[in-house]
Amino acid sequence: MDSPVDIAEFKDRDLHILELLADHVVHGKKCPAIFKNDGIETLWIGKYPFLVLAYQEKIINIFCRNFYEVAPTVLNKNDGTQEKISPYCCINSEAIAKTSNFNGDVTMESIKEHPYSPSVGEWYVKLLLEAITAMDDAPDNNKTVKFSNDLANYLLENEDTVVNRINKLQVNKRFAPLEKQHTDWLLAERDREDDPRLLCGIAILLEDTVLFDEQFAKLTPDIQEEFRAYPIMKLLDVKPIPS
Repeated sequence: MDSPVDIAEFKDRDLHILELLADHVVHGKKCPAIFKNDGIETLWIGKYPFLVLAYQEKIINIFCRNFYEVAPTVLNKNDGTQEKISPYCCINSEAIAKTSNFNGDVTMESIKEHPYSPSVGEWYVKLLLEAITAMDDAPDNNKTVKFSNDLANYLLENEDTVVNRINKLQVNKRFAPLEKQHTDWLLAERDREDDPRLLCGIAILLEDTVLFDEQFAKLTPDIQEEFRAYPIMKLLDVKPIPS
């Protein structure tokens, strides 16, 4: 939501909870026992949804710097070590598109706090797909558009893979036709790639429905179902989002 929150709509209880969510007072503040259990919850303040962490009778705005100082870890598949990762790695498209306190800049700061590795990158690719889905669900929300671009650029800068290039191009294609240099790369990759999933993505970006149908038929039923949920599938039958 890009429009300002209208505090004139709030009741006294709403204003009190909103104060607790502010960055400069949030850490350690106690709040009414709103939630029965600890965890990530959606807190409604007036008509506005906020994503918060409920913890020991406290509520913490999860898109503030106090929250992302504590980072979970993931397993490095190469050497078995644990690597720190942003706690935002598991937020979903609904949280990105609809919560009033989503902050893409804070999320990117958190992501950049920790060293990049392919194991960490896999999680951020999933986050990017959620962000792109959020962008499709709320095309007029500038925050989701900027975050999708920022995360796609970050992934490509740290790991120049076919997957990361395809994801960056699917973000671009939502707003304008692809540039010739990108189309040339896709055509070259089409001729040297042998992974049907990647070829499906390439076919969609090239608007080559024959190639897509051919490669999609090679996928197992389970992979087909998984692929249908990818946001790139929406490019098969939608026009670019107006800029």
